[in-house]
Amino acid sequence: MPAPSGALLSGKSLLPAGVTRVEGAFERGDAVVIRAADGRELGRGLVAYAQADAARIIGKKSGEIAAILGLDGPRRADRTATTWC
Repeated sequence: MPAPSGALLSGKSLLPAGVTRVEGAFERGDAVVIRAADGRELGRGLVAYAQADAARIIGKKSGEIAAILGLDGPRRADRTATTWC
């Protein structure tokens, strides 16, 4: 799996497996800043999960998410909706 920064910079979506933490309050569809571990801004995007759900699936594989959240299947942000800086 590519590193989160590599995935984002190549135009791919960031899946929960690449997330190490979430901060702040947000709801599904909100615009958020995506940062590297050192604090550098990697990009901005629309989130597919509310903060409470995102916190529950940090680091999880796509196949595990539906069972954790009680959904039909995993979601990810639409990369076409991502604004890169």
